[in-house]
Amino acid sequence: MKTKSRTVRDSQVYIKTAMAGLGLCCICMALEMPALGQVPPTPPRPAAPSDRPADLNDIMRAVNPELFNAVRDGDIAKMRGLIEKGADVNLTNQHGQTALMFAGGFGQTNAVALLLAKGAALNAVDRKGKTALAFAVQKGQQAVVMQLLQAGAKADIKDKGGQTALIHAAQAGHTGVLGTLFDHKADLNIQDSSGMTALMWAALGGHEAAVRFLIGKGANAQLQSAARRTAKDYATAPVIVELLKKAESGEGGGAKQPVPTPEKGGVK
Repeated sequence: MKTKSRTVRDSQVYIKTAMAGLGLCCICMALEMPALGQVPPTPPRPAAPSDRPADLNDIMRAVNPELFNAVRDGDIAKMRGLIEKGADVNLTNQHGQTALMFAGGFGQTNAVALLLAKGAALNAVDRKGKTALAFAVQKGQQAVVMQLLQAGAKADIKDKGGQTALIHAAQAGHTGVLGTLFDHKADLNIQDSSGMTALMWAALGGHEAAVRFLIGKGANAQLQSAARRTAKDYATAPVIVELLKKAESGEGGGAKQPVPTPEKGGVK
């Protein structure tokens, strides 16, 4: 009888303990689960690259303006000192630009020579896809353009707009630079993302000398942009319109060529 009573008692204790444990679990679940109708909190997302703490490169970017400033000023002694102290010649600023791009844009030939000797990446691109050569071309730095091309810079690298160094030169009307690029086998008829050629850009900008140069070297005046317009259609200066009319008919020095199928979209 005693054994039976003890068994009953033990069973009751076990049930009470189990119920207490279940109650505790329910309380824990109630604390962890949102009330009905409530939206559960969003768990923290993993840090994206831009959210992460500054790494060594970010820290170095804060120091690298010294090198960039020395490049801009053509201060070769300061550049040497910074490089000897460990400044990375290929480190970029917030726009993805390197010291070599700065040197190209500012026409600093000695700085270009030093950076190349110290391992600067010749064909590196910034966030817009532009190279050191493109920077030099846009600013009309013909000596640096020649220097970079002789060092092996690629003339036909396209930026994110599909534009090459030759197109940049045509846009700015830098005829001398056009000649240097042509001598290094730059493609005269390459088209950007709008189907625009160097000849079209030169015509649009009213750069008569550049138009004459391109026609004389065989640029195709019959090519059409994505808007189905030829270089003549972009010209506003009467003299350039006449030059391009002759070029389209094969009289102006440029060979008459078949009209290619234009791309869709682009400049109108």
